[in-house]
Amino acid sequence: MNTENWKKIKEVFSGIVELSEEQRKDFLDGAFDVNDEMRLEIEKMLLFDNEQLDDEDDLEKSAFEHFSDVLRSNVPDAIGEYKIVREIGRGGMGAVYEAIRTGENFSQRVALKVIKRGMDTEAIISRFRHEQQILSSLEHPNIARFLNGGMTDDNLPFYAMEFVEGEFIDEYCRNRNLNIDERLKLFRKVCEAVQFAHQNLIIHRDLKPKNILVTEDGTPKLLDFGIGKILSPGSFEAVGTATQFGMMTPDYASPEQIRGAQIGTPSDIYSLGVVLYQLLTGEKPYRANSGNDFELQKAILETAPTKPSAVNSSKVGAERSISLPKDIDRIILKAMHKEPAGRYKSVQESSEDIRRHRAGLPVYARPLTWKYRGGKFIRRNKASVIAGALVFLSLAAGITVAVRQTLEAREAERIAQNRFEDVRNLANNVVFKYHDAIADLPGSTEVRKMLVSDALEYLDRLAKNSSDNSELQKELARAYLKMGDVQGEMYAANIGDTKGALASYKKAVDLLEAAVKKNPEDIAAKEILITAYDSYAFLGLRTSSPGDLKEIVNKAIVLQGEITRSRPMNDSDTARLIELYIRLGDVDVGDRAKEGQDFGIRLAHHMKALPLAEALYRSRGDSAANTKTLARVYQRIGTDHISLAEEAEANGDLALSKEQYARSLEFHKKSFEMIEKIYQSDPESNESRRYMESGFAIMSKSLSAVGKYEEALEYAIRNLKLSKEVFERDPADKEGEFSVSLAYGVLADVYARKDEYRKSIENTEKALAIDKKIYRADKNNREALIRIGSHHKKLSELFLLIKNENEARFHSAKQREYHDLINLSRN
Repeated sequence: MNTENWKKIKEVFSGIVELSEEQRKDFLDGAFDVNDEMRLEIEKMLLFDNEQLDDEDDLEKSAFEHFSDVLRSNVPDAIGEYKIVREIGRGGMGAVYEAIRTGENFSQRVALKVIKRGMDTEAIISRFRHEQQILSSLEHPNIARFLNGGMTDDNLPFYAMEFVEGEFIDEYCRNRNLNIDERLKLFRKVCEAVQFAHQNLIIHRDLKPKNILVTEDGTPKLLDFGIGKILSPGSFEAVGTATQFGMMTPDYASPEQIRGAQIGTPSDIYSLGVVLYQLLTGEKPYRANSGNDFELQKAILETAPTKPSAVNSSKVGAERSISLPKDIDRIILKAMHKEPAGRYKSVQESSEDIRRHRAGLPVYARPLTWKYRGGKFIRRNKASVIAGALVFLSLAAGITVAVRQTLEAREAERIAQNRFEDVRNLANNVVFKYHDAIADLPGSTEVRKMLVSDALEYLDRLAKNSSDNSELQKELARAYLKMGDVQGEMYAANIGDTKGALASYKKAVDLLEAAVKKNPEDIAAKEILITAYDSYAFLGLRTSSPGDLKEIVNKAIVLQGEITRSRPMNDSDTARLIELYIRLGDVDVGDRAKEGQDFGIRLAHHMKALPLAEALYRSRGDSAANTKTLARVYQRIGTDHISLAEEAEANGDLALSKEQYARSLEFHKKSFEMIEKIYQSDPESNESRRYMESGFAIMSKSLSAVGKYEEALEYAIRNLKLSKEVFERDPADKEGEFSVSLAYGVLADVYARKDEYRKSIENTEKALAIDKKIYRADKNNREALIRIGSHHKKLSELFLLIKNENEARFHSAKQREYHDLINLSRN
């Protein structure tokens, strides 16, 4: 690649690195001067950058941090007259270091910001100079002070600024347990700094807690004017380009920033409102799943934020049983008005309203009615008002006490019982009736998430008083199982909370074990407990969950044996036993991971399920449940044969490998036949579509394995298309996102067998990006972690095949790194 192309790659990357994935794609699609080779290089750089973004606070990290030695800055022990002490942080443009400048009679501690080698493009240097210009014009006790600037020996620009040793403002408030008034007082000092900048015709454009440090003595310091703007008097500035749009932090961006419209001081006022909201509630006003910027932007533009006083998880109010005053609601929501004209006219005006609230005076954010003013008067003059009221209240109290005590004694028991039944009925309605009514609707995951939150609150409350009521314990256990499924059921629509799902399954297990211990003859409790054991063990395969999963499944098999001995075996018993044989095969291999997977043992367990599943289907062939069960058994056995074939192939036994691949195709064809019946019976349901996805995937794998590449490719493409369609119907569904990754992996495998290595690399990298995103959102998802390691291993092999040894070495090293993480998660 020539120098000009590489220079262009760096410029484009630096311009779009902080955009959302969708915005990056749109930008690259419209970039006529970026060819396919350059685009591939840019997308790889973005992929490595995404790997570092563990949460929304990491938006400023750069892909160059871990990309290649070419893009690293080898910082010497000293830069100019500054001796480097340590690296403080690393961002999109460069690194920040703690440094010391010493002279004959002084020693000065500074923060030194240096552009990284590889980022010294014209656009980046211009932005760097721009930030330096802004800082040099601001001299305020609550703004980090600019000292001087210069060039390193190898011509990289740098500047020195006041070193601020402190904590981010939200962490400072939380760590010192500041009350509401103390937080408001601190926040007003931040307002003073922003107002000073505005008076100097500078808007910050990226106000957030991470850009506000508070020193040990309680002095806030405003940082990072990297995307600030110098205005002409009275002017506004249009965001204009995708690059400028992406430099903001979406959680704190104003609606006009999101829209790319003109912005001015009202944009900073809005961001300050968001910061105050977070300081007083412990929450951000808007959230989006999986870091989805589009969802977040849509919420900012179209949705009214929850009133701060109504945020249940308020770190300030809830911990002290004190709700936020309504005036605070008005102040924050006025600052966060969707339209700039509806906000405060200046930061000073908003700060003044906070001062008035602290003094007990009426605030301008609220209409000054007589009722409101009167309430404020009473609160400011409590002593006088209370003295007059006490005389009246003492007379009234004596009359009411006697009547109240009599009524309370009579009603207490009835009210308590009624309340219990109300909560019980409400919990059941939320868990089963309402949830099941929406479960298969496209886009229902967000609503299901809210139902989970509400239902668990009711269930936990009921569970505290259930120890003497075995019927209630069973009822609660069913509800917890349902909640676990919504939170993280394997291969079904869920909200991506595997840790919460395991906790719900465990609560069900605990309740049912207690019920069975109390009444060993309770068959219904044993049946539900078997389901609970099975659900916990199955999800345990995806997580770093402790405990012996095989032992849990064996407990379930023992219970099923007790049930079978107590009565003639029915269809439900058969169906449960089939699932337990499937699960035993799954976890038996899982337990042997350290010594190497014994696929023969897994196949033996699954073959035990086969005659039972076939007999159940023959006797009740019209049952959708039995059709699904048989499809799963055929699929598991077919996949076991693929594993055995690959094992034989690795050992050089090509005859056995060919035989096993043929057996795999035989069983996968049978499974696909069952899956087509499932899909045809209800083609619009997400569950049917997921079965069809799996059918396409297994057919692609088996056909590819026996050399029928074109047929395999057709099934792989259909699998990817369908998985994307299902995910697009409900982007909050984490299992849907995982299915898309699996589909890219299947397609990559077909291309690899066809010797189309570059296409295989492209699809493997897409799968890798998705799985990393899934793992970042849910660190308990061990399956995603294993897949990440597998992707790196595959990429290492593929890059070797196209003679790219540098990339091969990189992915080989990453594979070893993730292998170590997998071992840690297992322990």
